Amino acid sequence: VDAYIMRAVQPCTAPFGLHRHDLGFELLFLLKGRLDLYFEGAGRFATTAGTAIYQPPMIAHDVEGWSDDLEL
Repeated sequence: VDAYIMRAVQPCTAPFGLHRHDLGFELLFLLKGRLDLYFEGAGRFATTAGTAIYQPPMIAHDVEGWSDDLEL
């Protein structure tokens, strides 16, 4: 099990591109700011502070943008 805090260190200038993570699952919790995500089969989500996100194993997804003050 890994746990860490990530902070935006630069503006998001373009989507990352559709990709997958080879993990059992991921659980994200937004502490501050906004994170724009796309999940294959589920669509787009604009999330804000206080949002918890369960990301199933190997789901194709994209990070499409974030606010300058993002912490998750």
